[in-house]
Amino acid sequence: MSILKNWLKGFTPIETNEQSVRNKRFLPGFTLVEISIVVAILAVAGTAAVVSYSSLPSLKLEAETRKVLADIYWARQRAVATNIGHALRFDQAGKKYSIYKSPTGTSSDFTSANFLKEIILGISLSLAQTNLYVYSPKGNMYLDQTSIQFNNQGKTKNIRVFAETGNVKLE
Repeated sequence: MSILKNWLKGFTPIETNEQSVRNKRFLPGFTLVEISIVVAILAVAGTAAVVSYSSLPSLKLEAETRKVLADIYWARQRAVATNIGHALRFDQAGKKYSIYKSPTGTSSDFTSANFLKEIILGISLSLAQTNLYVYSPKGNMYLDQTSIQFNNQGKTKNIRVFAETGNVKLE
């Protein structure tokens, strides 16, 4: 009968009452040290997230500017390689630009037959003089433009275009 009583209480007949109480004294759970370590790790991760999120506008500006810079280089190289002028036409209101083959260097070249590609920007831009940059087959520019300015949440970047050589510089 005592064996049956002990079995119903949850311990084996070999255990005594004193042994079962000693084993049940430590309840499962988290200690204050473990909880403090978890809170510290979460605080460090949260701080890193806030710092990286605050630099997001300047990173976006840098990425979009470099994308335009790469396309300007591409249009210039393509003009030299194909011996046909190429033009970049910027749409400030639509925040986009298009690249066309431009055999004559005039606005009559902007037809679907001469269209190469269109890129939509995630930031706004402003142009110093005109919205047309045309490269000749020699790699220099037909027109005398100076710079393209990009704006994103108060930060600005410039791409300066040198008409004599066709080179571009990120400022």
